Amino acid sequence: MPYPRPKPPPGGIKANYPGFIEPALATSIDKVPVGERWVHEIKWLPTSTGAVRTVRMTSGIRTTVVFSCPKCGRIYQATQEHVAEKRAGGVDCQDCGTVIHTRYGFFRYADWKAIA
Repeated sequence: MPYPRPKPPPGGIKANYPGFIEPALATSIDKVPVGERWVHEIKWLPTSTGAVRTVRMTSGIRTTVVFSCPKCGRIYQATQEHVAEKRAGGVDCQDCGTVIHTRYGFFRYADWKAIA
């Protein structure tokens, strides 16, 4: 069963500007994706407990996605693939049980593993 997503209030949620946020240092990996046109992306996804860092490295149809738990900071990696039918689901942190990622759309996430 997918995690229910609460509907935001009209106009969004008001918050104070957080000020400067120091960037995180890059993490070494054993190998980069194959192909000439891989892309990386870093974005912050708002959650009820803070923010989840998402890093994407794309090579063709498969994307390696890295998530961090907003509560304990444990880092997870998964492979994202485009699929023909919409799917829904979610993943909780193995250490603290906090929701790391919920999804609904034309993607499948597989090979979840803790990497740090």
